[in-house]
Amino acid sequence: MNHIDRQLKEIAGDFDPEQKPPGIEPVPAGTPRPLWSVMIPTFNCAKYLEKTLQSVLSQDPGIKKMQIQVVDDCSTQDDPEEVTRRIGKGRVLFSRNSENTGSCSKNFNICIEKSFGKLIHILHGDDFVLPGFYEKIQDLVKENPDVSFFSTRCFFVDEQGILNSVSARVKSLEKPSKNNEEFFYTTAVQASGVVVRRSFYEENGGFLTNLVHTADNELYARAIAMSAGVVSKEVMASYRVFSANDTSKLVKTGKNIIDIYRLNKIFSKKYPSFSKKKGLERAVLLALSQTLFFKKEKNRDAYIKNKAIYYLIAPLGFRFKQKIKKILNSAKKLLNV
Repeated sequence: MNHIDRQLKEIAGDFDPEQKPPGIEPVPAGTPRPLWSVMIPTFNCAKYLEKTLQSVLSQDPGIKKMQIQVVDDCSTQDDPEEVTRRIGKGRVLFSRNSENTGSCSKNFNICIEKSFGKLIHILHGDDFVLPGFYEKIQDLVKENPDVSFFSTRCFFVDEQGILNSVSARVKSLEKPSKNNEEFFYTTAVQASGVVVRRSFYEENGGFLTNLVHTADNELYARAIAMSAGVVSKEVMASYRVFSANDTSKLVKTGKNIIDIYRLNKIFSKKYPSFSKKKGLERAVLLALSQTLFFKKEKNRDAYIKNKAIYYLIAPLGFRFKQKIKKILNSAKKLLNV
């Protein structure tokens, strides 16, 4: 174990890059099998759940073809059951975990375990799909019977649902492929647009629970490498970005950087084409970007936490170049260059 790993262990606890994914049991024999399981994990996001449910119900092909279920991870600030009952009108199942899992990836695995459809769409309780999403994925499934991973592109929207941007095309996967390199150094797709065959989870396990921010990226890369994937160039879903969601919280603590560092270690062991150098550059540049952002925002706590992680993982040569660049920029301003 090197000094970075030792210090990361002090910050974030133990980590095993060779941890096996948790097993997913097959659906019991004799259970009715709809084509779809739309599983909606929630935790303190009930004010967005109405939009989420409406976007699914507007495309509902009926109970024989689609399971729709909200799986609440013991929300403490709102009542997703009331929203499910009011909007679902008996059509949408609701379950609450016996205790809070403390991890999105664990609740995602619970969603998979509770599903009984052939195609699983894990739609976060604050995201939504656009008209025609399920028809589009169903067409991709029919065209690609040997593929397990399907996705469309997504809009990024804010708390009010206002469009901010759109995810990029994944050109290497617009035709079925096992090339998962798009997932090595970036988040190529968003969960709201992703559908995976249940049979893949049964054969290869669910989400790794020792990852938080990057558990979905690991699973998507694994699904594509093992059983191929296809990503439509059409934009058919929306991913909500706001200050209170889990990703934003992880950014403020810098733990998203730690998760990327962990993901790099997993990828370096599993995929020969993964570049350790490029993986580290991604983590370092993101840590620097977050550090500078929180410094500008005068968020002292977030600034200190991100700076500590930046100095921990950034090579000395990289930090030296950044200091020289800063000095030169300052000199240019003084000289009015």
